[in-house]
Amino acid sequence: MIVVSPGRSLNSNIKFPVNISGQWHSSQDCQVSCPTLKNWLLNTGSLTERLQDHCHTFQLEVIGYQNESVSLADAEKIDCDSSLVIVREVILSGDDVPWVFAHTIMPQALFEDGVNDLANLQDKPLGSVIFNDPKFSRQPFELIALPVDNSLLSDLRIAISQPLWGRRSIFNYQEYKMMIAEVFLPFAPAYAGLSTW
Repeated sequence: MIVVSPGRSLNSNIKFPVNISGQWHSSQDCQVSCPTLKNWLLNTGSLTERLQDHCHTFQLEVIGYQNESVSLADAEKIDCDSSLVIVREVILSGDDVPWVFAHTIMPQALFEDGVNDLANLQDKPLGSVIFNDPKFSRQPFELIALPVDNSLLSDLRIAISQPLWGRRSIFNYQEYKMMIAEVFLPFAPAYAGLSTW
């Protein structure tokens, strides 16, 4: 049985927004040696549905969902003024184990005028909107490998011995754009093909 519940509290005392810092690269320029990990990074379907297939109980915990200023580089990605952006950050967990940190930015206009379901998401997965509306189209992925000392990991109070991988892509919706970045946390099924952690 799959249920969406608040999940194990990972965001207690985490300052919102967390953000993901580092150098992103085109997926074509990245060498990902593990086939399982590469498949998770480049799969264009609903990540939420795929995670649900790997657990009995799926949880989504909202860290924050509100208007925030973002970097000029991120604002340019979605063709928006950096102060007119909605940021949503969540932790996706399977069977009480945090698997994915997701960071979404979207123009305030899209949030307010474009897609009504976005304003009413609460603790629902964003994929429930995106993958059920054919007006959304996805651009190619960019990938990132986060070193063990990356600020995201310290913000989330996660210690690792190997880099974590993440991906991001732009979704187009009519004249609007939103960007979703997802980092696979240490016990995510994406790393099942790795021999050690």
